Amino acid sequence: MFFERIPALAVRSLRVLFEAAERPPPKCPQCALKAFLPLVLVLIGKSEEMMQEASGPGDPVLLQSRSLAEAAREIAPKAAAQQLKLLDTVDLAHELGSTLLPVSIKFAEPYAFLEEIVKLNGNYKQGKKCAKLAVLLGVDTPVATALSLCALSALIEHDERYLGKYIHEVIAKGRDLPVVHELCIRIMESSFVPEIMDEIYACALLNAPHDKLLETLDLVQNHRAARKRRDHDKPEINDRLVIDPIYARPRTSQHISRPDNDACLILRECSDIPTNELATLLTNVSSSLALCMAMSEDDCGQWTKNDYLIKYEQALRFLEPQLSEYLVENVPPSVLISHTTMSDMNATVLDRISHYGCDRERFVEDPEYRKETIIGLAMTEDEVMYADAIQLAADFKLNDWPVHFASLENALTSMSIPEAKAILKSRGHLSRLRSEPERLHKQLRASVGPLITTNEQFIAYLSLFAEGQPERAALPVLKRILEKKRDVNAVKLFTNANYLRDVIVNIPDRIILSLVDGLLAMPVGTEACEAAAKILLDGNDMRPAANPAVIFALLGKDETNFIDLIASKSLSDELIYLERATLMLEAMPNVDNKLVEAVRGRLAMLQTPVEDRSSSTPEPFEQQDSMVFHRRRR
Repeated sequence: MFFERIPALAVRSLRVLFEAAERPPPKCPQCALKAFLPLVLVLIGKSEEMMQEASGPGDPVLLQSRSLAEAAREIAPKAAAQQLKLLDTVDLAHELGSTLLPVSIKFAEPYAFLEEIVKLNGNYKQGKKCAKLAVLLGVDTPVATALSLCALSALIEHDERYLGKYIHEVIAKGRDLPVVHELCIRIMESSFVPEIMDEIYACALLNAPHDKLLETLDLVQNHRAARKRRDHDKPEINDRLVIDPIYARPRTSQHISRPDNDACLILRECSDIPTNELATLLTNVSSSLALCMAMSEDDCGQWTKNDYLIKYEQALRFLEPQLSEYLVENVPPSVLISHTTMSDMNATVLDRISHYGCDRERFVEDPEYRKETIIGLAMTEDEVMYADAIQLAADFKLNDWPVHFASLENALTSMSIPEAKAILKSRGHLSRLRSEPERLHKQLRASVGPLITTNEQFIAYLSLFAEGQPERAALPVLKRILEKKRDVNAVKLFTNANYLRDVIVNIPDRIILSLVDGLLAMPVGTEACEAAAKILLDGNDMRPAANPAVIFALLGKDETNFIDLIASKSLSDELIYLERATLMLEAMPNVDNKLVEAVRGRLAMLQTPVEDRSSSTPEPFEQQDSMVFHRRRR
């Protein structure tokens, strides 16, 4: 049967070959081989012809073709090896599931055929066989190419196990291979993100052509950023208000929320974040930046739960045609929000409550919250907001006295004095508050006084007290002192006895006499004046001794205290002082008679011999003086 399928020429060649084999071998081996070469080539040609005639996988003709090629291997090894390689290719392709005819396999384009084989029936899992087929087909860089195609098929099948296996092998074996670079790029462009992406990035860079290295690096960085972003959860919308320290006033710096480190990390590492999510992330870093990001789109969607930020965004969008960059930077957000809210003619006072940042439902249900809210609304420069506070107090039957006082407190402590005076006048605070003077004075001392910092504020604060109050009595004195000594702290004059004493000591006698009543009216005035009198009795390096009338006035015009202070001197010094005091007082006009009589009586008593003093009956005043004198001497 075998010879029936062989043409006559081949039969004759075989017969000649067999007959020649029975002849004695030639003396020269090479000559013998050359003699058989034409016949061997006929065998190889016949082997090729039989392979092309095969009808498909499993055809016995393929075995016969292989037998002929193997028979010719010893005489024509090169030609036989080429034919055997082609037969091995056909056998391996059929083993991997190909149904192509051998002749089609022979003339197939190597790379395309290899790619087709890898895609068949999970062949990507048989990497070694695919690599062997690539070698047989003569593909460039066969192993790396085959493994790259297997890895790509594993990627398509989301088979991370084999993908990782092949990538590691490719990284270990491949350098500067475009096919490997293309594989890595395709992996990055796919939707599947395996855990071995860092190895894929390295592989892409190691195999990138020189002219595509920078492009590949950019692609790797962008893909890594996008992958990190996908690793993070979608940001949760919150109600935080993170104020930029650069825009905050010093007194509010302790209330500034600190930026969230996790949000900062996401912003640094991730890209292609939707605008609303980016704005939400920025609310953890800077409310100003978050608002700018939200404003970059006409409709950003929900990005915050903070009512204040929502209202500010609405105000900016509503007033956008009228706003300039200067206005946005310098006009407080509350003013823009208020202006926007007030532009709605249909809004009621309760409607505006939510725009002010208050919980409307709680305002209606909680009396304590309602009271605090109304008082808080009153502490504003905004006339509409203040009017709403007054209206709400009336609507809910609340006493408006605390509302007026809250506005007054805010004006005195937060505004300039001209602005505060204008507020007090336009809102009629004083007429309402002075209807309860004791309550006003108590509240001023408890709530406003501790917050006063400047001299101008303190003078305005004192002017609110009625006649008969120590604050009112001290007002003219403080004004005169501040006119002469601008560096003096008015608040400390009123509250610090030592500070007031030092100021009094440096005031001329004539001025002290004109101010002494007001000085004594201060809360620390009596203590400070007595301490100053002790210093001024003899003077110091910076100041000579004061006139006895000044000492007497500082002691509240109490002759007993005056004599008691003089008695602290030695007897000789006291006599000298009293003699000089007598002369000075006699020369002064409008001297208090009590002082003159006290000085003369004390001097007379000290100048009278002891025997006369004991024999005579002292007058009541003299008796009192001698008691003081003897008390000092003990």
